Amino acid sequence: MNLNPNDWKRFYLGRLFDIKKGKRLTAEDQEAGCNIYIGAIDSNNGVANHIGQKPIHEGNTISLSYNGSVGEAFYQADPYWATDDVNALYSKYEGFNEFIGLFMVATIRQEKYRFSYGRKWTLENMNNTDICLPIRYNSDGSPFIDSTNFYSDEGHVPDWQFMENYIKSLHYKPLTTKNKVGNIGSLDINNWKSFKVGRILSILNGKGITNDEIEENPGTFNAVQSGEENNGVLGKIDLIYCKKKKYTVSERSCLTVARSGSAGYVSFHPNGCVVGDSAKILLLPEKIASNGVYLFIQTLLTANRFKYAYGRKVTEEKYAEDEIKLPILMAADGTPVIDNSNEFSDEGYIPDWQFMEDYIKLLPYGDRI
Repeated sequence: MNLNPNDWKRFYLGRLFDIKKGKRLTAEDQEAGCNIYIGAIDSNNGVANHIGQKPIHEGNTISLSYNGSVGEAFYQADPYWATDDVNALYSKYEGFNEFIGLFMVATIRQEKYRFSYGRKWTLENMNNTDICLPIRYNSDGSPFIDSTNFYSDEGHVPDWQFMENYIKSLHYKPLTTKNKVGNIGSLDINNWKSFKVGRILSILNGKGITNDEIEENPGTFNAVQSGEENNGVLGKIDLIYCKKKKYTVSERSCLTVARSGSAGYVSFHPNGCVVGDSAKILLLPEKIASNGVYLFIQTLLTANRFKYAYGRKVTEEKYAEDEIKLPILMAADGTPVIDNSNEFSDEGYIPDWQFMEDYIKLLPYGDRI
C-alpha cells in the first residue's frame, strides 16, 4: 500500500480525541506493583515504572507527553497511570484499535517540532493542534462528506480502515514467547560479590569515524558513537574500510559504552561494531561471551551510569576501576569456588556465567534471544 499525503486533510486533535490529563505521583509515593506507570520519557513505550496504584486511564488510548520529552506519543494497549506531564487521548471513533493507534502515533509525532526549545504543549494547544490524515472517498473518487461535521468543519472523515490496513500490510511478525512470568524466582543478591569492570571486560578505546565517512563508505557494519538513539548506532559503514583505517573494531558480540555525550550509556551489539572516539568497546573473554551474559552485565553497568552525569566523561582508567556486583560460582557444599589464579578478583571469586545466561533465557522473551 502506498501513502499519498498530498491528498490528506488536516484534523484537530480535539475533534478526534477526548484529551484527559494525567495525575502527579511522586517516586516516594509510588507503591510496588505490576500496574503500568507512564512518564514523560521518549523510550520503553513511555513506561517509566510499574506501581501498585490502580490505573487512572483506560487501555486502547494514546499517551502524549506535553512536558519533558514533549510530543512523545505511544499507543497503550492496557490500563495505566499517567504522570501529570502526560495526557491520555481517548479516540472518539468507536472502532479505534491498536493498528489505527500506531498509525496515528506516527502522525502525531510529526508535530513535536512545534514544541521544542522548552515550549510546553498545553491542553488548549493540544486540542487545537491539527494533524494530517488520509480521508474517506466516495466510489466516484470525490471526498466523502459527513453532514454533521463531526471530525472537521469541512465534513471530511478520516479513513480509519486505510490506516488499519496500512499498518497490517507492513512486513512484521508478532514477537511471541513460550516463557511465562514467574518462571524464574527473584534475584538473591546477598551473596553476590564485587568485581572491577576491568577484571571482567577488556576496554577498547574508539577512534575517529564521522558522518561523512559513513556516507562515503557505506556498508553493513554498525558504526557506534555516543548517542542513545538507535542503540548508539550512527550508521552502517564498510568493514574493510574500517580495518584499513585501523579503527577499533569487534567482529564478535560486544557491549559499547558512551565516553561523552550520553556518557555511561551501554548498548549491546550481537554482531559486533566499530566505535568512534566518543565510545568504547567492552569485550568479555571469548570462551564465556554469550548474548545472555552480555545482556545481564549490560543491565548492571547501566545502573552505574549516574556516576557520569553532569558532564563527567568515561575514561578507560576510571571505568576499569568501577565495580559491579555479580553472582558467584558456588561449590556443592554452598561455599564459594575459589580460583587460585585470581583471574577475575583478588579474592579468587568466579562470576557464575551460567547463572547469568540461564536467568536471561528464562525471562519473558528470553527464549527469543
